[in-house]
Amino acid sequence: MNKQGVFGEIASLTPSFLNGISQVVGSSLVRDKKRTTDETYKNVRAAIGLGREYNEILDIREGGEKVPLPMEVEFEPDIEAHKAFGIIRYDLVKTEEGDLKIVEVEVDKYHGFGYASLSRELASEPIGRGLVEYFTQLSHDGPIALVLGQGERFYEPEMAYFARKVKDNGGDLIICHQRDLQYDPIQKVLTYNDQPIPPILQMPSLSNDQLLQVKGSDQPYHPSLLPPFAPFMSRKSTMALIHIPDFEQLLEEFIDTSEIKKLRKYIPETISLALTDKDARERLVNEILESNGQGYFLKYTEGSGAWGIYTPSQSQEQLKLLRPKREYRKFVAQMGVAVQTENVSGVGVLTDRTLNDAKCSTRYALFCDPEGNVLEVAATSSEGSVAHGGVSSILSGVVYE
Repeated sequence: MNKQGVFGEIASLTPSFLNGISQVVGSSLVRDKKRTTDETYKNVRAAIGLGREYNEILDIREGGEKVPLPMEVEFEPDIEAHKAFGIIRYDLVKTEEGDLKIVEVEVDKYHGFGYASLSRELASEPIGRGLVEYFTQLSHDGPIALVLGQGERFYEPEMAYFARKVKDNGGDLIICHQRDLQYDPIQKVLTYNDQPIPPILQMPSLSNDQLLQVKGSDQPYHPSLLPPFAPFMSRKSTMALIHIPDFEQLLEEFIDTSEIKKLRKYIPETISLALTDKDARERLVNEILESNGQGYFLKYTEGSGAWGIYTPSQSQEQLKLLRPKREYRKFVAQMGVAVQTENVSGVGVLTDRTLNDAKCSTRYALFCDPEGNVLEVAATSSEGSVAHGGVSSILSGVVYE
């Protein structure tokens, strides 16, 4: 393989994944009688958790009267839907056999840009174009903005570092905070520190009031602004869609069969618990009880990072979620991967905590653009068999050998 190796192959699947899954979801949201009763479309909505949104689509009214549903409306796919997305991040782990597996896909987050850029400086031959260079080019014609959400104060230092690196490289990136955004009803634009905010590249989830203001504004957006499907595209249940046999025909309408095969190669078996019946959950319970800590990860579909994840060793917590009246419908079960561990040494620059040949597992964060080009690869190593990022993790550069 070339210098980017398997990272490049995984990144190359990005257009197929973004286009295919967004079209599968989009086709299930068409307003007609067929979609309301067809089991496949109903299950797509159930898996992603779009029942409420679809009910709102159905409830279109004119003059107080509900607009009748047509029998069937042809869905017009957009083969270039991927171009509307921003940065895509894959979280990867390495199996005991040395293969990489995709355990997370996020398209509406920008966490880790600063850490990844620092990781690049630690690598002798860094992989990809680099996030700093990419954002420098995006802001070539003028400043652009990223908006940090209400609950993302943890990321402020690293994003400030990233913005500074972009500026030092000749770019102009402004980090704004959602709490400080204001809406100017006269100019119909968002303001930040009493100044019009520049074109926004990516934005977190907004409150209903803010969302209505943004939709009704004349606010300029960067061409890479998140499209309407983006909030759903980061739900962990998108990985389950790839593995559901009943969706095979629908998947093949929008994704080449060879690409589906590759996605299944890299994404471990993922089950949408929203589509499981009582017998299927009983079988899963038995597998968890018999797995001896080597079974499934239960993941909250709308969680980010390690939040809302129950590891195979947390079997009792997993069993509680699977019991009747629990919120199991909001979770997926992903087959655990036996990860490769390596001896890692490092020191905490803030804590002076030292690791000497500690047995660690490693998570690789692969950042790429919507066309599937690798931008950055960063690695964080943690003690134990569950690869994750955290305050005790060791950051390192990545080269492909």
